[in-house]
Amino acid sequence: MQVFTLDGKYVTQLLTGGSPGGLVLSPDPQQQFLYVGDGARILVVNRKTMEVLSQDQFGKRGGVSTHLLAIDSKGNIYTTELDRGTQKFVFKGMGK
Repeated sequence: MQVFTLDGKYVTQLLTGGSPGGLVLSPDPQQQFLYVGDGARILVVNRKTMEVLSQDQFGKRGGVSTHLLAIDSKGNIYTTELDRGTQKFVFKGMGK
């Protein structure tokens, strides 16, 4: 995943080790987190630093791939995957 300015200048990139299949911004006013579907897991990324917050990863890499992600105003994440349908991950806060 690569980040560019609006005028096309390269800023940084995030190598996940997988194949990102969807992303959404967190619902907080600052949109400080980016949720990235990476195979069959979802990574939580600090949007400014592009650091993967490994303690906040959930799900496991497996034989399916997340195709779309959506997030509601409460922070619940919805995923769609081939042959698996839709899943809902309920937001319970950011762990430390």
